[in-house]
Amino acid sequence: MGDANISPQLIQENCQDYDATHVPDAMDAAERAYHEGFMREAIAMAELALMSDETPVGCVFVKDGEIIGRGMNETNRTLNGTRHAEFVAIAGILSKHPISILNQTDLYVTVEPCVMCASMLRQYGIKSVYFGCWNERFGGTGGVLNIHNDPSVDKPYPVTGGIFREEAIMLLRKFYVQENEKAPEPKQKKTRELKTEILPMDVHQPKSTPSPAVRTPLTSTSTGSIPTLSSLATSAVAVPRPAIPAPTRSYPATNTTHSS
Repeated sequence: MGDANISPQLIQENCQDYDATHVPDAMDAAERAYHEGFMREAIAMAELALMSDETPVGCVFVKDGEIIGRGMNETNRTLNGTRHAEFVAIAGILSKHPISILNQTDLYVTVEPCVMCASMLRQYGIKSVYFGCWNERFGGTGGVLNIHNDPSVDKPYPVTGGIFREEAIMLLRKFYVQENEKAPEPKQKKTRELKTEILPMDVHQPKSTPSPAVRTPLTSTSTGSIPTLSSLATSAVAVPRPAIPAPTRSYPATNTTHSS
């Protein structure tokens, strides 16, 4: 997701659309650490995008505990509105691998995939999606539309939101207080102040009907530092998965029937 028209006000910071009755058992510490490790890599890509005057959205694609692709928003540099982080990463992956590899691949992205990216991911058969913060304006996996699990000819995919949510929100805020010279009508932002307060997530007071296929929000408990850009490898990076049994997950029943 990397649309330059996102605004921090439209980011769903309270996450109150998620009813506690639809939240499965919490992940254990080892599984949480596994997912946070990859989200840190996505955050590092988003930081690189911010330094490049791009909307700070970054992602990594992971297969069997190994990063096989990285991407960041490139819409400003290329003047191409489709160069979202997910598109950039997939282009690199498909230059080396067959399309079928995406069926076995998880996506970690700092912001909920937009409608365009959510549709692409479903058509390619992505295994699952993990993201940082939600977006009420362009979200395609529950923020606006449920493209990930609406009745379709393509297999639906599960999504999990809220991993390093606060870090993802702060990166977006930093971008929106600076000038975007590539915008059609650049706005003067010199008088804007960077807000650092982020409202906590609350899954006990839903304000609307939740998307049943969206899995539990995760709140980061890790205190480790985000990798520096200089340490960010450009090749695939293996992140060992803890030697633990596969977690047992319980999700609400969803209609995944699709026509052929």
